[in-house]
Amino acid sequence: MTILRRQSGTRHDGTQAANDAIKSDEDEEDEAEIEDLLYSIIARKEISVAWKDTSLPHLLGYGSALYIVEQLLMYPSDLLKTRLQVDLRPTNKLWKDWIVLCRHIYGREGMYGFFRGFGFNTFAGIPAQLAYLVTYNWCKEKVEGLGGEKWKESPIAPLCAGALAEGLTSCFWVPLDVIVQKIQIQGGLPPSWEKGSGPAHRPVGSQFKGALSVVKDVIKEDGVFGLWRGTGAHILAFVPQAAVWWASYEQSKQMLARRAPDAVQGMPIHLTAGMIAGAVNAIVTNPLDTMKVRVQTKIGTGTSGWNTITQMVKSEGVSSLGKGLAPKLWMAVPVSALSSVCYELIMSLSKVKSK
Repeated sequence: MTILRRQSGTRHDGTQAANDAIKSDEDEEDEAEIEDLLYSIIARKEISVAWKDTSLPHLLGYGSALYIVEQLLMYPSDLLKTRLQVDLRPTNKLWKDWIVLCRHIYGREGMYGFFRGFGFNTFAGIPAQLAYLVTYNWCKEKVEGLGGEKWKESPIAPLCAGALAEGLTSCFWVPLDVIVQKIQIQGGLPPSWEKGSGPAHRPVGSQFKGALSVVKDVIKEDGVFGLWRGTGAHILAFVPQAAVWWASYEQSKQMLARRAPDAVQGMPIHLTAGMIAGAVNAIVTNPLDTMKVRVQTKIGTGTSGWNTITQMVKSEGVSSLGKGLAPKLWMAVPVSALSSVCYELIMSLSKVKSK
């Protein structure tokens, strides 16, 4: 029995050894893939992944997951920005108003108040975000192809691609904005700000409406096309915003990559470039963003984008163009850094493995 066990054990050990060797090779390959991925994300000298090298299914999957994480972090600031932008009082107390509004929301609605409309905004926004990513990368590749090598490090390609991506996907974003912004302003503004007028200053009690009720109200009041109210204002605000952000980001990334030592390539470059792009974009485009919110929520007397801006300056002063800038900057710089890292992470995870 002992001999049989030894013989059987010897044969088993031989098979097991072969299996262990195969498993070991597979584990080593998996570890190597993980190491390559981490290196590509954190410290690779190559700072961009070409569109032609990406897998569309991976891009859609990873893009959806990271978009949810991104929205979870940025949504409260977006809600604060929207409420401040519909405040009709002449004021230049940007940071103080932000703090007062935070206290008002927390005292009246609790923590949930900062996430009102989050679920609809996030999950309805996934298709729009994925369409945006695909459109941007496809357009960027095509524009670079038109200009040859000299356009690959030029701001022209990302600027044009960002503008085209935003313009082409605005049909998805505008209804989402109209619905979500109406949900976001339902909690009203602090009672001490009652000098203003309009729905944002009227307490609504416990009658908060969900997305479906808001959609029904919009259609009842303005028809189906009411869901696309402010499309012109949206394009006027966000097409330049997308163009500025992508051009700033890609140029900052290229500049930092050339000047930074090898030890800080990869993620540090993406983070820094994202912060720069976020700050530039927030400051340059805030007046247009405020105008868009006013038009889509029907706060104020302006009937068009330009008319809204002139009315704001006339009745509230030039400082009204900076309304919402405090939470927008607070949100834009870190979120832009996060967005840039998420974008590069999506592209790295979606890269087709070379055979």
